[in-house]
Amino acid sequence: MASQQNAGRPWVEEAQLILADARARSHPANAWAALQEKDAEGNPRGALPFSARAIEEFAAAHRQNPDDIGVVHHLAIAHHARAWDLELAGDQGAAAEWEEALGCWRAIAHSREFWAAMEGKLHACEPAADAGPLREAQRNLLEDLLSIHVEFIRHYCEIGEPQRANVHVRIIQRAKIPPAVKKRLESRVLDAMTASVPEAKAAGQYESALLSIERFLELFPEHPPAIRMVAEVGKCCLSRMSWQHDWDAILQLHARISPPLARGAALTDFSADPLSRTAAGELAMEFMMRGSDRGWPCVRGSGEGTSTARRDDALGAFELALYWGRLAAPRASGVSELRDALGGAVLGHASLLREQASEAYSSRTDRRRSLAAAAELYRKLTAELQEASQLDPIDPKLAGYIRSALEAWRNELSMIESEKTVIDLGWGGGQ
Repeated sequence: MASQQNAGRPWVEEAQLILADARARSHPANAWAALQEKDAEGNPRGALPFSARAIEEFAAAHRQNPDDIGVVHHLAIAHHARAWDLELAGDQGAAAEWEEALGCWRAIAHSREFWAAMEGKLHACEPAADAGPLREAQRNLLEDLLSIHVEFIRHYCEIGEPQRANVHVRIIQRAKIPPAVKKRLESRVLDAMTASVPEAKAAGQYESALLSIERFLELFPEHPPAIRMVAEVGKCCLSRMSWQHDWDAILQLHARISPPLARGAALTDFSADPLSRTAAGELAMEFMMRGSDRGWPCVRGSGEGTSTARRDDALGAFELALYWGRLAAPRASGVSELRDALGGAVLGHASLLREQASEAYSSRTDRRRSLAAAAELYRKLTAELQEASQLDPIDPKLAGYIRSALEAWRNELSMIESEKTVIDLGWGGGQ
């Protein structure tokens, strides 16, 4: 009896295999059936690009046979079509569908079997046909598919829906594609979003030009070409401003464009690009000229009853110049004008700090506190002068002024520190 059961086992196993194969084959068949659109009387009208049931059946077929690239192709088309419908409907589920479709297309792009079959079909139709365009389509498949996300980003930015634009930015950023392809896509987004900038810049409409670039930088904050555009537009805008009449506008522009330029200074791609370095350097010079032009009259007027408010304003002006000089000078190899401007701003700023230190030293308040305040200011200004003395190249005459001031004011600092030490030790008897 047992032997009869064992004898029948191979037939049972074969039947199970046949049944499993039939089930596997049934999923694609069911999917195709689910794609057939019919009219009210049940007559076929044609195939749909997708249906929920078809996607379920193709997904089941893929789980049973992951190596079937034909099923993956069907899934890619179906998910892509559903993503389109969801996107146009404003459904938040569109992002997941786009990513699902891209995953399928990625598998197709890397499938030798799929493209060999495509080439076989091509040559079956025309034996002498050139397969070059087919191979190019394979190479560019993912980039071409991602191009639609560039258009969605541009569209959503234009209609004021940055959150929806961000969804497509993340799709591009997460896409498993070579870095060079990702950069090209980002550049295409930049071109689409800043197409109006040259015209606006030429017409002096700098607010409009900057706004377009800033919208892009909200999506791609570390994109060197966009940061360079900020510098170029900022320089044109600043060149029309006067340090006497437009100082508030200058400060507003500084607050607006210094963050992206600071990010650019930290990026290797930005610092290594000659055009970016030039743009940043020219912008920095414009800011430094405005700051120094506003600060130096106060230095020259010292001793004539300069008010504290005027000196504070001049210190702030020099600090604006120092910020931009320090940002651009280290990357402006061989550009002596920037270093000369930075050295001059340091000398002017240090001169005003010394004036503050002299007032602190002469104060009739607590002597120990007066000396401490004066010493702190002297340490700050001598550190700045030391920084300026190391700039190279720099105008020899200016370098001489800086060295002389540094030596003299170090001596004054030493005298103040000695006096403070005497008081701290209780030798001077003063408070």
